[in-house]
Amino acid sequence: MGCSSSRIANTSSDTNKTTPTTAPLATWIWNTTFIQDETEVSRFFSFAQEQDLQRAYLHVNADIPNHYFESFIQQCNASGIVVEALMGNPRWILGDGTPSLQSNLEWVRQYQGNASTDTRFTGLHMDIELWALDDWQSNLETYVPAWKDLVNNITSFGESLGMTVAADLPFWTYTIIDPTTGDKMDAWMLNKLDSVTFMTYRNTVDELIDVAEKPLAAGDLAGKPVWLAVETRACTEPKVSFKGLVTVSNLSTKLHSIRGNCSAHASFSGIAVHDYTGWLELG
Repeated sequence: MGCSSSRIANTSSDTNKTTPTTAPLATWIWNTTFIQDETEVSRFFSFAQEQDLQRAYLHVNADIPNHYFESFIQQCNASGIVVEALMGNPRWILGDGTPSLQSNLEWVRQYQGNASTDTRFTGLHMDIELWALDDWQSNLETYVPAWKDLVNNITSFGESLGMTVAADLPFWTYTIIDPTTGDKMDAWMLNKLDSVTFMTYRNTVDELIDVAEKPLAAGDLAGKPVWLAVETRACTEPKVSFKGLVTVSNLSTKLHSIRGNCSAHASFSGIAVHDYTGWLELG
């Protein structure tokens, strides 16, 4: 996932409105290769403990032997960190993309089947981002129904393995309408999935809270968990990333403020930081 899924909105200044409260933190781990390095794994768990990390979206990588995943996930479970299998490619909607959806699902099936209970993924986490396709806007009548089919297939697969299914969506998903049914895709996705992480990428507290309002309201209505998200990687779009603006400690303060402001929503479940590498590099 990346900052390309954002849109600019008119928002107010960055102020703290309420007393901070606690809520879980999550992060994306795209560079899965580090789980093969004991030093880097130790560094991850030290950082995770410092930040009170409670959820990790761990990218599927069939080139890494199963035993590294087993060891890492076992340590996560022992540390109270839920691990979801992260996968996604916008070209899956076109029937291609490497690795393919089918190869990812087959890898997950064999992994879950061979792993002991304490080394298994808890869920699947989709990051498909069809709006990154050049012809997304001009092909909504084709892409949106196909997107639904894709999600239906993945949720059915997840259910067959007893796994939860979640997805990353832009905060403006409420603007995406299925031309064939009139469905608003934020509501459709929330009703279909176990939870949604909305990419509420803004680099001030107030601006993030502003763009988070509709996703949280939709989550309240659907009765489903909603995760908000912040960006720490470099981004060409303005007002999106915290990179270069904060340290890890500064970001923690802002995350506490976001939690406090959003805790009135029953759907608010936590904040995901994109991504682990970018977060660590804030210094």
